Amino acid sequence: MKPTTKSKILLFLRLFGESLCLPYISLFLSGKGLTEAQLGIIIGLIPLTSLACTPLYAKFFNTPKRAKNALSVMGAIEAALVVALLFCNGNFAAAIVIIILISVTSSSNYGLLDSLLGLICSESGNKFGTVRIFGSIAYLTGSAFCFGAGLLIKKIGGFLLYELTFPFAAAMYVTVSVIFILVKAPEAPEKSGERVTIKSILGNGRFMGYVLFYVLMIGSMQVCDDFYSLYLVSKGNPDYYYSVVMLGFVAVEIATILIMNKLAKPELKYLFAACSVLIVRLIVQSLPFLPTWALIASQLSRGITWGIALFVSTPHIIKILGFEKSTTGIVLCWFFLAAFTSVFKLCGGYIIAAIGYPYFYTIFAVLAAADLVYFIFYSRRAEKNTTPADSGQNV
Repeated sequence: MKPTTKSKILLFLRLFGESLCLPYISLFLSGKGLTEAQLGIIIGLIPLTSLACTPLYAKFFNTPKRAKNALSVMGAIEAALVVALLFCNGNFAAAIVIIILISVTSSSNYGLLDSLLGLICSESGNKFGTVRIFGSIAYLTGSAFCFGAGLLIKKIGGFLLYELTFPFAAAMYVTVSVIFILVKAPEAPEKSGERVTIKSILGNGRFMGYVLFYVLMIGSMQVCDDFYSLYLVSKGNPDYYYSVVMLGFVAVEIATILIMNKLAKPELKYLFAACSVLIVRLIVQSLPFLPTWALIASQLSRGITWGIALFVSTPHIIKILGFEKSTTGIVLCWFFLAAFTSVFKLCGGYIIAAIGYPYFYTIFAVLAAADLVYFIFYSRRAEKNTTPADSGQNV
């Protein structure tokens, strides 16, 4: 079996499992009686824990082989923790402990997994989007599963949706841990002899300039998205409505990646459109008089923003940093993203309680608009230095 084929299977199963539990943690704990302020703290702990763990991942798992081994172990541990969450019974302290431990394991999957798959694509000459789209398909499948399960449970009753989906998620994580053993980590075509250090990467102005833009755009999107399910419920909608929303925006995400794979190369300029769409969506969601259907329709455009970001970001970082530094660089990018989101997720529940959801979304619409202005200047500077660091431009 080709490395890219294994990567597609691995990514599908990993994100299928994730789609069955992580998007619903807030709703699960809310149903157990936790307040919005408590949920804000718990939501914020996820990126805050990532913030603490990511430098260690960048230091100790800075090669594709080490990343692969770490991901295999972390997946098995995360499976046990997801099941344990079902038994916290609304206990705030127990929920915090379990969420912290889940964050320790799950935070390794983003930077390390993206870098590993990106380098596999670079080695084989495939576009990163041809593999990454299977993660989007997994989320679409998982959302459909949750929606169908939600309707069934509503009809027959007797147990909660999460009592069905969380164990399924755990099974997927265990399966992925086994598959990681079968995946061959890519090797650099040649050694430059330069020592890869965090300091050397942080000193790359082009990389750090990109990270600033990416963190503000994707961070704004993630913070608002994490409270979006609670926003829907606050308007009197059942929690399984969020599965419908996920089905919609993931379908748009898949369509976006397919179009980009067919018509484009992973170039920086497409992120202008991604950020512009995000701004429009946040403006729409800041309007308090909109009905539920309008809020759901606007959320579908999330798929455009995230689809373009998935298509462009990892190849662009590999292009800037080269093969040997890209694993550490991508992990550090997620570190700065976690730093941004942890602050606003921890404070988000209190901010919403004080000013309401519409003003909360207004704040991030303004921030995203400022980020777009910054991107115009950054992209112009980046165009003056278009020589790739290595063959990473193939991804």
